[in-house]
Amino acid sequence: MCWKEKRLINSIYYILYYEKMKSDIIRFVNKNKKIFVKINSFLDRSNFLKNREEFINIVLKDLKKQKENNIAGFLNKKSLHDQLKREIFDNKQSLFFNYKVYHKIKIEKIKILIREIIEDIDYLLDSRKISIYIFPTLSNFVIKKMNGVSGFLVWKNTIHIYLYPLKGWGKNFKSAFLHELAHCIQPYYSYKMNLFEHLIAEGLAEHFQKYYLKKNKSLD
Repeated sequence: MCWKEKRLINSIYYILYYEKMKSDIIRFVNKNKKIFVKINSFLDRSNFLKNREEFINIVLKDLKKQKENNIAGFLNKKSLHDQLKREIFDNKQSLFFNYKVYHKIKIEKIKILIREIIEDIDYLLDSRKISIYIFPTLSNFVIKKMNGVSGFLVWKNTIHIYLYPLKGWGKNFKSAFLHELAHCIQPYYSYKMNLFEHLIAEGLAEHFQKYYLKKNKSLD
């Protein structure tokens, strides 16, 4: 098969994949408040990770279809591009990566994990809209040092999760999501904080995360 034929097939495959991509929204509504969690998963794009620029461009095109005031929490494409390049493709990019491992992860499983967490801590949350963006990662640091999951609160109520499905990924996902939710709750949390304030905020988020997981071992 020649190179052009491969590119043509990949282009057709991308168009089919692109059209079926959509976001899922979980709603939590009672008499006093409404909590909406919008899940934007890019795990089904993992087969494009072999080419970092192609993968990032596909993500940017996906996000362009969404009518939001920002781009996954960033003000411009360049900032998001730099973030994805840094968090997904580090300098010591994993050499053993096989994109088929992402077939183990079902979006329904992720929705269940998120629902369990929100329902358990909803008494701590006021009415809000939370957006969570889930990306695959090849980062050696995340895979080897962070149990395959890292997270960031990139903007108010906007969370990024970078995931490689190691054994026990569900518990690690909950841990990262809880940590970032703790930052959502902290009214003073900002990237303008000084180092001392950041250390306090991180310590409180870590304590919140571990307290929840210890209390809910049955959900692992």
